[in-house]
Amino acid sequence: MALTTYFSALRTLSALLVLGTATLSAVAEEPATPQFFPADFALAEGQTAVVELFTSEGCSSCPPADKVVAQIAQQAKSANIPLVVLAWHVDYLDKLKTHHGVWKDPYSSAEHTAYQTWYLKTHRDTGATTSGNLFTPQIVIGGARLDRRTPLSQSIKQNSTDPAAPTLDAQVSRTDDSIAVGPSFSQPVEVPMRLTIALLQHGIVTEITAGENYGKTLAHDNVVRSSMSQVVPAGKTPTAVDLAT
Repeated sequence: MALTTYFSALRTLSALLVLGTATLSAVAEEPATPQFFPADFALAEGQTAVVELFTSEGCSSCPPADKVVAQIAQQAKSANIPLVVLAWHVDYLDKLKTHHGVWKDPYSSAEHTAYQTWYLKTHRDTGATTSGNLFTPQIVIGGARLDRRTPLSQSIKQNSTDPAAPTLDAQVSRTDDSIAVGPSFSQPVEVPMRLTIALLQHGIVTEITAGENYGKTLAHDNVVRSSMSQVVPAGKTPTAVDLAT
């Protein structure tokens, strides 16, 4: 499969290198499909937007959010807006008991739940609930929680990367069962930076036979299948990683 490399340094001084494994699958058009970006929308030169979704196939509220995020990605691609979308399937709903039994999301991961928990602990504006509990679906834009009172396009502009941030390059090679990534910054980072390298899969279709979404056919894009994070100290360079495929 062809690999496409994307990069963005998050507003919260973290960074992402995303490797896509396939093109985006088509989402059926509907008359009521909202337009998320005005015709004159544009990011500043050098900026990139990052939209993250915490989701689960065991959550009845998640399919609409999955669809919206896929539409955001498609519209951004059509308008040549530099935007990266990542769907993190969490595992804390894998044991949820319903009248239709329990559904374990095959794309869920304890590491994805840990990542959402990290957001909750370190970013007050991504706090899940007043009780501090995690929830799905949750959308994070550039490290900030989506505010429904603010137009999406405005949230993306406000929380896109700093154009002055160092850019990231990578040497990528592939074997039968892994992808080796050697990242490097264009210049030393001035503050510690969290770097996440992720492998995405698109065009996933799942027939749900249990749980809250029993009987539904769910479509997914931008699904994180493998990832590794590291904190790069100020003045240092990131280390190479191997991602399982």
